Formats: sequence, structure tokens, C-alpha cells
Amino acid sequence: MIISILVVGIIGLLIGILLSLASIKFEVKVDENEEKEILSHMPHCISARWHPTFCDISPIGGTKQLGIDKFLEYYGLDLKDTMAFGDGGNDMQMLKHVNTAIAMGNAGDELKSIADFVTKDVDDEGISYALQHYGLIDL
Repeated sequence: MIISILVVGIIGLLIGILLSLASIKFEVKVDENEEKEILSHMPHCISARWHPTFCDISPIGGTKQLGIDKFLEYYGLDLKDTMAFGDGGNDMQMLKHVNTAIAMGNAGDELKSIADFVTKDVDDEGISYALQHYGLIDL
């Protein structure tokens, strides 16, 4: 179970990244009004803001959530056994989808508010700290 949770998180993220790359995902430096204007010309896309001046624009369906679902389907695993880590607005959908949502300490307040657990900053061994908190590893 420990291995499947770790593997699902890592592989799900990788699959999501690969799906996004295959779907021509790109980052845009814009404010929220400019983001809305751009998206009005791209009805087949969605955006995920992860910084006040940056957002990811991806085709609808090219998400981390889809990557996780495809991984679970392929390996016959259940969503109840998933855990994901996030630190930006582009992780919101993924964290709402998995069973256990972990916000990194350096995440924004909105992401932290939907998390099951807020761990230490990414630069302060936050992933290890959360895995210890849930009894998945001993250090």
C-alpha cells in the first residue's frame, strides 16, 4: 500500500506532465484580466493560476487529475489509495480529486484551505515530513 501510494503520486504526476506536454501546455505571464481575454479566444483550453502573474494553459482534459485516473485504471488501483502533494494553484484540481491532499508549506492559503494536511516547505523536506506524519515511512 505504501509503495502504491508513492508510485501513484509520482507516476500520476509524470503521466499528467506527459499528457500536458503532448497536448502543448504552456505557461503565460499575464494578470487575471489578460488570462480571461486569452481564454475567450481558446474555448478548448483551461487555465490554472499558480502565481499572481503566471498561469498554465492546457487543453481541456490534459490535467494532472486525468493522469492520475489513467494510472489508476491501468494498474487497477483505487482512488481511495491516492495521495498527492501540491504547492500552487495548478495543483488545486488534483488535490481535490485524490483521497489525501497534502499542501506544501510554501503553498498559498487557498490551496492550504482544501488540503487534508499542510506539511513543511518543499525546501525543508516537506514530502518526507508528510509521509512520516501518515506513517508511510520511518526516518
